[in-house]
Amino acid sequence: MSILNDIIYRIKKHRQTVKNASAKMTHKQWLDNEYRQWIEALQASTPYNFKDHPMVKRMLGDFEWPTDFLPSLSVNIQTLITTIDDIGRQEKGFISGVAWRMIYYARQVLSRNPESIVEIGGGVGEFYAIMRALGYQGDYCILDISEVQHFQQTYLQYGKRQVCT
Repeated sequence: MSILNDIIYRIKKHRQTVKNASAKMTHKQWLDNEYRQWIEALQASTPYNFKDHPMVKRMLGDFEWPTDFLPSLSVNIQTLITTIDDIGRQEKGFISGVAWRMIYYARQVLSRNPESIVEIGGGVGEFYAIMRALGYQGDYCILDISEVQHFQQTYLQYGKRQVCT
């Protein structure tokens, strides 16, 4: 349970940091600042290394997912998601805590059997890729700010080449 306690501690610490920062600015100012930093991080990166950027790591909230809570995946799906998750990272060959969180939420969405999905603020598109890896075949639309869309398209094209070869 020490990993779970560590995660709870990190979440509380992050919330306090956000609370302290947002006390000094309006919500709109804080949000504009977050977008600006996200765009700068993507501009300073490529689809091959962006997950190593400190700002991206902070925004994704990377952490170790507790082993007790790992969902079971077939070997084929686990290999596919590992390939997807490896995109953008130097350290490869495992599913990150961020991807395990996405798998958890993807399964929640899939349990509702949606015919179509609209994702607002889809980041680089990894959640979309994981949804497809888990078998979602409906329509999927990602709406995002223009500065992110080009990076998103490059990431998803690279991802498609990685998983379809």
